[in-house]
Amino acid sequence: MSESRLVGVVPIALLPFEQDGRVDFDSLGRGLDFLVESGVSWVGFGFGSEVFRLTEEEVDEVFRFTNGHCKGKLSIIANVRAGSARAAVLRAQAAAGARAVMMPLPQYATVPQGELVSLYRAVVDGS
Repeated sequence: MSESRLVGVVPIALLPFEQDGRVDFDSLGRGLDFLVESGVSWVGFGFGSEVFRLTEEEVDEVFRFTNGHCKGKLSIIANVRAGSARAAVLRAQAAAGARAVMMPLPQYATVPQGELVSLYRAVVDGS
């Protein structure tokens, strides 16, 4: 298992795509191998990964692939996008093998400023 503490550089994985828009898993594997060989122990999948181009199922497939390919040598930080606390909790739970999540503010739902801490606390608590 990779380092459990967040230390050093945590790169955001770049997702390579095929001409038809699907993830190029062979190229993704080579990129992940490069990170492991370079001594990286954590990798994030965020906006730089263009996860917004993927369905939730495709994002989960990327996480499953990363876990299987890296065999514990990289810990995953998953991007969780959701418009409510309930949806965010479900997405965080579905983030196959992720050891941490990063979650931007909901883009399409207005959360009053006083409730932001409650939103993030719900995700942390898984409730």
